Amino acid sequence: MRKEMSAVKWKFPEKDFEDLYKNEMYDQLIQLSEDNRELLYDLYKRKELEELRKSIKFGTLLTKYFDRLIKDKIQHNAILSVGKLEGNLELLERLRFTEEQDRMVKDNARHSGAKHLDDVIFALETHGNTTQTELSKILGLQASTLSEALKKIRLTGLIQVAPYGKYKMYSLTDDGIRYGALLRKKKYADSGPEYLKAIEILNRYIADESTKEECLKQLKANLNIEGQRFIGSGDKLSFFDLDSKEYEKVIIRSVLSKQSNSQEKIEDVIFIKKCPGWNGPNSNDNNLDRVGA
Repeated sequence: MRKEMSAVKWKFPEKDFEDLYKNEMYDQLIQLSEDNRELLYDLYKRKELEELRKSIKFGTLLTKYFDRLIKDKIQHNAILSVGKLEGNLELLERLRFTEEQDRMVKDNARHSGAKHLDDVIFALETHGNTTQTELSKILGLQASTLSEALKKIRLTGLIQVAPYGKYKMYSLTDDGIRYGALLRKKKYADSGPEYLKAIEILNRYIADESTKEECLKQLKANLNIEGQRFIGSGDKLSFFDLDSKEYEKVIIRSVLSKQSNSQEKIEDVIFIKKCPGWNGPNSNDNNLDRVGA
């Protein structure tokens, strides 16, 4: 039961509607209802579907007990029925407004005529705030081509630019974030339901501490992206020294990222520990070397 409740999102789940009503704590009852109504709508907007499903199930259980409490009081039951209708009307209006906003954003983008618009929006949606130089590398476009495209895309109101030191950082506006979410949704839909199902299962296993270690182990063992392998703390590696013509066996102690203000690629720094039993020169089990990856 505890595992099932872990994904439930609810404001003050320990407070019971029935107890609040019996103790005439009407202000708290109203506030609790309104807070959770907003929370559920936010879950829907953010497409946190599993959390939404479990939270709806939890909330329905709470409200059914409350319905039963006032069922025999016709005046209260009448008010409750009108309240349910009002709630449904409000929800439908919100959904209609959201769909209308999505349609306006898509129409604006479609009629802008700006080249590379979807590519730029999706790149910013994926990578976050980005300089023009970084965008050029991500999209594989020449600087002059991208510069001309960005001028037209800015007119759509989907992106914005702000100074950041000697650089200019491009980012999405609120409408751009909305359009980026639509592009991502379409991309996932085009990838097929099996892809989405795999992502959902993967997230669930990584989130569960009892399966996280084995899941990450399998990922590192099976994923190979452009010749690069995943490594992490505790992994064992062997290096071949070209000068001594010998292998060095090491254990990864930790992996850090060296952050800087430059636009150069972030460099990973790997801390290693010599494996016990290694008979090479200067062998020491407690020796800590640092190797730039």
